[in-house]
Amino acid sequence: MHALSRSRHWLHRAAVLVSFCALATATLGQCGCTTGIGEYVRNGFKVGPNYRRPPVPLTPQWVDEGNPRVHVNDPNLETWWEVFDDPILNGLIQRSYSRNLTLRAAGFQILAAKAQRAIALGELLPQSQSYALQYTHSEASRNGGASVVGGAVAGAALSPAAILSPITSSTTPITGVTPMTGNTTTTPTNPSVGASIGGAGGVGAAGAGAGRFFDNISTSLNLSWELDFWGLFRRNLEAADASLDQSVENYDEMMVLLFANVATQYVEIRTLQKRLVLARQNVAQQEPLVAVYEKRYKAGIANSYPGYFQLKSNLENTRALIPLLEITLRQANNQLCTLLGLPVRDLLPELGDGLVPDPRDPSKRVVHIPKPRDEAVVVGIQGDLLLRRPDVQAAEQQLLIQSAQIGISEAEMYPHIGVNGSIGLAANSLNKLFSPGSWTGSIGPSLTWNIFNYGRLLANVRFQNRIYQQFVALYQNTILNANLDAENAMVAYLQSLEQSRHLQESADAAALLTAYLIRQFNLGYLPPGALDTGAFINQIFTASNFQVTQQDAAAQAEGNIALNLILLYRAMGGGWQIRPPDMRHFSPDHSPDDLSLPLTAAQLPSVEVAPPSTPIESLPLPRPLPLPAPAPGAEKQDAVPTRKHF
Repeated sequence: MHALSRSRHWLHRAAVLVSFCALATATLGQCGCTTGIGEYVRNGFKVGPNYRRPPVPLTPQWVDEGNPRVHVNDPNLETWWEVFDDPILNGLIQRSYSRNLTLRAAGFQILAAKAQRAIALGELLPQSQSYALQYTHSEASRNGGASVVGGAVAGAALSPAAILSPITSSTTPITGVTPMTGNTTTTPTNPSVGASIGGAGGVGAAGAGAGRFFDNISTSLNLSWELDFWGLFRRNLEAADASLDQSVENYDEMMVLLFANVATQYVEIRTLQKRLVLARQNVAQQEPLVAVYEKRYKAGIANSYPGYFQLKSNLENTRALIPLLEITLRQANNQLCTLLGLPVRDLLPELGDGLVPDPRDPSKRVVHIPKPRDEAVVVGIQGDLLLRRPDVQAAEQQLLIQSAQIGISEAEMYPHIGVNGSIGLAANSLNKLFSPGSWTGSIGPSLTWNIFNYGRLLANVRFQNRIYQQFVALYQNTILNANLDAENAMVAYLQSLEQSRHLQESADAAALLTAYLIRQFNLGYLPPGALDTGAFINQIFTASNFQVTQQDAAAQAEGNIALNLILLYRAMGGGWQIRPPDMRHFSPDHSPDDLSLPLTAAQLPSVEVAPPSTPIESLPLPRPLPLPAPAPGAEKQDAVPTRKHF
């Protein structure tokens, strides 16, 4: 009979809880909120909208797709720097990945976002859990006055109030997830479960002697669980998932920028080295002429005064190029050190002078500026490339975060339904604590509803909707900027090939003319009608000055070919694909190795590039590539596939 009575007791409590839930469900169509009952069911019993990708301004093809140097295929974005066939550049890319501190900081942001997601996942379970153990020794009044004896066992009430904006994302390009914020409300603790005074005499027994002292021992397990009836905690988990994905996208974007910057600085160094060689060669060519006319000038030979100062001015102007180029070269060297995670030092002895035999004259040596093995560039379908760019993906993850915020804010308009439960033991002595008669417990539903704050709560739903619309515009603008970057880099690369060819021909012609005039001058030939060799001075001055200018411009144009191709690969989002699936147990490489040599297979792990140092936890797996773009006119508002977290 006792067991039957106990079962009826708990069935009655369960019926009360079901009645609470039924009442809450009935409020869905009465609140005047944005989610109807049908949509609530279709969304998986969650209020607020399910995210769908907004319309995107995709470009069907490249503007220069008809150019014979542009091939639409599957580009090698994973290790795009290999198109330059430069082992030193390959080694620099490898070492920047293993040492760069900004990239390492972005990796820790991912780990922080993973921990943040674990917090959001834990909110689906009973939010408040506590264990209490209490012992009290009490004394009653000798004079018979009433006294309150006993204590309270720590318990728990309904779970903390729902959080309006639990997950936020920084607006900076490379961050993870900011800490969760919100208000926590805790009601007074449950009263002591079975904490009664043991022994005879009761409280306040005057003159009771030994009966004045009593003991109470109690222990309890208390749980408080707010049911995710409206999807508040599941929307919160959606936001945490998107924040984790966004931190991964930011990490990938850092990789894209890092590799592009390393390659850019290396090309700048080689270009500056070539410009310095040309400047020094021109100084060496002009110095003998100035020396000859200096002797004539000092000897007082007629017409030597203007010629000497003309040539002297040209020589000093050429010499002035060298300090400026040295400054720029040192700054490029210093920037490369920072990208490699090294204190600033002179890398040129390790990088070498870059001199190789001149293809046009093997007896001479020239500085080799990296250039692609094939002038033709392979690009993919522009729409696919744009949507795969990490910064575009990060902007879309911000949309997912904000979409979840709408559901979170709307859930605040509905009742918070929870269950409080406690089970424990209480006795007046330790030897009785674990006897069957010491069991105590309680369970009951709870409902709280902010019925007098509807104006504020509804305004917050509208506010979150407006923020979402703002992020939609920013997302679409990010795609437009990605399109702009790609098209600008493409036309710059194609036209820089033509510009470099013309400038090199101009520089070669200027060098031939200058050499011819100097040879004529040294042989003593005179132009028709000239009285002395002074007639050559204006021609030599103009030709040598033009030679300096054109050779320097041609060297810069040659470097611009590689620089613009680097920009194109960066605009296509190349480089992040090398991120390995498992990045644990690696430590930074502090060995003073030779930067002029690439890492050997023995030095590398099983991936193409050495990964950076991370803590024991592993970073997320590489992002799976999206499906091909739908055919023109097909639906483009597909839901973004979720990424597996771990």
